[in-house]
Amino acid sequence: MSAPMWKTAVNEFIKGQNDSASNVVAKELSNGDLKLLELVEHLGDYLTSVDNTARSRGIKLLADVLYQLHDDQLSEKEVELLSQMKNLPDGCSQKICRELLEIGTDFVYGFIQVMDAEKDPRNLPPGELNAISREDLILGLRGCLAASPKFGSYCYPLLLEKMTSDIPSAKLDSFQTLAVCSEVFSSGNPIIEEAALSALTSIVCTLSVKNDQGSPVKGFLTEIMQNTSRQLQQSAIQGLCVVFSFKDLLTPETKLMAINKLLDVAFINKDISEECSDVFTVIANTDVEVLKLTVLPVLVKALRRELMEVDDVAYNYGAVLKYLTSVTIRTDVLQIVIEELLAIIREKTEGLHKCTSDSDLVQIVNCLSAIFKSSVNLPSSLEYLYRTIVPRIYSVLVTMAINNKSSDNIIHSPDILQCFSACIRYMSTAVEHKQLKELCDKITDLYLHENPRSFLQQPDELSVKFQPLKVKSPWQQTQLVSLLTPVICSCPSEVAVSNADKYIEKLSDLSSSSQHIYTQQSACKCLAGLLLDLLESEEVGEQAAHGFNIILTEQDDVMNKNMNANIRIMYKQRIFQENVIRLSSGYQKSDSGTKKNYLIVLSYMLKVLPKQVMLSELPPLFPLLVHSLLCEDTNLQVSTMATMYELTQSAPDIISKHTDSLIPQLLKLCKNPKSMVLVGTCKEINKEEQDNDKLFN
Repeated sequence: MSAPMWKTAVNEFIKGQNDSASNVVAKELSNGDLKLLELVEHLGDYLTSVDNTARSRGIKLLADVLYQLHDDQLSEKEVELLSQMKNLPDGCSQKICRELLEIGTDFVYGFIQVMDAEKDPRNLPPGELNAISREDLILGLRGCLAASPKFGSYCYPLLLEKMTSDIPSAKLDSFQTLAVCSEVFSSGNPIIEEAALSALTSIVCTLSVKNDQGSPVKGFLTEIMQNTSRQLQQSAIQGLCVVFSFKDLLTPETKLMAINKLLDVAFINKDISEECSDVFTVIANTDVEVLKLTVLPVLVKALRRELMEVDDVAYNYGAVLKYLTSVTIRTDVLQIVIEELLAIIREKTEGLHKCTSDSDLVQIVNCLSAIFKSSVNLPSSLEYLYRTIVPRIYSVLVTMAINNKSSDNIIHSPDILQCFSACIRYMSTAVEHKQLKELCDKITDLYLHENPRSFLQQPDELSVKFQPLKVKSPWQQTQLVSLLTPVICSCPSEVAVSNADKYIEKLSDLSSSSQHIYTQQSACKCLAGLLLDLLESEEVGEQAAHGFNIILTEQDDVMNKNMNANIRIMYKQRIFQENVIRLSSGYQKSDSGTKKNYLIVLSYMLKVLPKQVMLSELPPLFPLLVHSLLCEDTNLQVSTMATMYELTQSAPDIISKHTDSLIPQLLKLCKNPKSMVLVGTCKEINKEEQDNDKLFN
């Protein structure tokens, strides 16, 4: 005898095969064919399972089912059963609360007794976006403690005890909670309040008098200052943001004194770097002359480690770079900062700057990347970066690749090159198409035609030719493919990459034959970026589209583990997420003759995605799937129909929204005798439509 329909639906839901199975279970409960107790007993093994996935699916099924029931469909016994469980639907909570009121204080004491042993709540798993944070718990508990004046006699002793903790955060929480509670609590006795106030006044007066170094009061004050100095400094510095936001509030002398005091502590105290950065940003916004004359010179000295009065051990070099980034909100300031950064980079790579370490240089180039990212939104800054700085970056790197063959020079580090590549990418994705085309042509002249005149002022002085796309060239040259990628792979369909076929030929050679790992990786990445551009080609676009099948599926002859391919975890999802927007946009803008190339790639991507990922990403892409059925490519039609067949099982709601456009095309395809998959899918969709009619009628 076969199992009841609802049991089959439960099993499919738990296994993740059919999320709509909860509708079947809810219908059985509504009709009275299934009792809630029977369902809970059947789910018992799942609800108590040590397998997180099985347990969460069981709870989700129960919650989905209860959500679909009317309030009057639960009996008192069933509510009593649910009162021992979580995730209740709307309406049940009121019934349960009525029962709790009848229990009275016994429930409160019982709940506290159970909760008292809970040190690591199971509902706070790390890594979840919507998980409850430590701050949420602090604020929630603080609100409970300060909810009523009647809690005062219990709360004050607790807070006083926590103030003696050795953990600074516990002390801070106690003081902040005390401040909130003090606004709510009272002794209820004016005489006691007056006496307490008098005692507190006497203590403050005593503490305000100069005390001997070894006195108990001095030690008491020292401990308080040590525990609260960070909070006090932050509050003074945050006040400067408000003061400096009013340009004429302070006299020039007072403002200068305040800035100098700020600069004295800004480089050695990590706890206040965020607040200092905010102040410098306000100064850059309100008084650029003060910034240029007072703040920038000190920041530049700190950048070069020339602040002799600052202990090098305590020096917070990262904070210096943070401050420089925070003030580059104007083009004139940007020019000053960028020039200093490039000067130090040049001096370091040429061995002229001994104070800056290799780790400092990595931080400097990271800072340069951050400044590019934040500055490209300002047109004048973008123009400066495009016309002046980007050519100099290429000039420095090409010159070093040709003239400096030393393998230990930090400028050849992949970390450095990736930062420079990011700089170029931020710029190339922000400029207008005309400028990007101009840059792309210069890059092609440099890389493909091996002509450095576009970037080097004196190319004839180079000791050897720059040939970065030849396998036999030194690795210092070939690894600069990483600086080719951000330009030619950021070109939209309106900016065609000239000589794309030659690029692909040379990049294929580098990716397969180079003995330098970073060169191989960079060439492969650039080659993958160009595949999308080739989709616009009427000559090779379709072949490029089918090339994605090689990348996304396991092949016998290439790109598999036996062939030593470097296969990263979840690489298929990353390829999809990084390219799906560009695919959709490219399809909309492409000519009718090349549209199907984008659909072929999308089809390959959807076939290999995990089902849960596909279902979450598919709704906006479904119209493209319908268009895939209009193509004459039989393989594309079959692949698309396989995806749709899967959707009829797992997400019929997506299908139902597009039946008007989908059904007519399916009827045409049913006449195709070559593919039984098409006919089978039509039957499945028809069955799904009938089931939906029964459900809603």
